[in-house]
Amino acid sequence: MKNKMRNAIAISGMALMLGTSGMALDASANTLERQNFRHERNLKGKTLPKNNGVQRHRKGLTGIISSVSTDSLTISYSSKDFTVTTTKATRLFNKTWQNIEFSALQPGDKIVIHGILTDNTLAARTIRDLSN
Repeated sequence: MKNKMRNAIAISGMALMLGTSGMALDASANTLERQNFRHERNLKGKTLPKNNGVQRHRKGLTGIISSVSTDSLTISYSSKDFTVTTTKATRLFNKTWQNIEFSALQPGDKIVIHGILTDNTLAARTIRDLSN
């Protein structure tokens, strides 16, 4: 009698667990559908800006600084020179991810730049100095 009771409790517990996990899967699938719908709704009626024949790419480059001016850099990457423009929103880090000032960048430093590439100009969002 005790064994039958234990088996019945174990089976009902397993059924309860399986039923609950099925509900969790359904809930997560519904959440994903709602997020996709919300994303589509936000894009509805909006047009993305045209690039007018200019190629724009989100890019990460690793290069060596050739020269530094007040708000831009020239770097050498893959035997080509690129101009890196910065703004007040550009974030500058050293190799340990500590914030640094623009004045800390020196010619000869190896840097990694993430930003938007247009022709030979890279509008930097983040710059990481690997030499410091």
